[in-house]
Amino acid sequence: MPDRELDPADELLERQLREAVMEVWLRRKPQVLERVDFIAKCVSDLENGKIEEDVIAEAIVEAHRLAGAMGSFGFHLSSEFAREIELSLEGETWRQDGVVPLIVAINGIKSELDGS
Repeated sequence: MPDRELDPADELLERQLREAVMEVWLRRKPQVLERVDFIAKCVSDLENGKIEEDVIAEAIVEAHRLAGAMGSFGFHLSSEFAREIELSLEGETWRQDGVVPLIVAINGIKSELDGS
């Protein structure tokens, strides 16, 4: 299907939508960064063998929320990274694979968000 130009009314609505989403993102960004920091601390604690099961359970919930939020705001790579973290913690694959993939995922999220 060939690209077509938007009429001025549609262009205005599209711009207003982008601005509204950006406004919501700017309000939510601190909360998102807190989630990333919490998950990063949990992974660090996993690496050092100093974590309890209830904290892992909370990290799974936070990674799930992070995956949804990132996708909603257009950070699709971060959404995928957060989902990988969620699944690894949930399935306990980090016990076999180690925490390096989790650290890579966290760094990927931070890298994408640094550009926002």
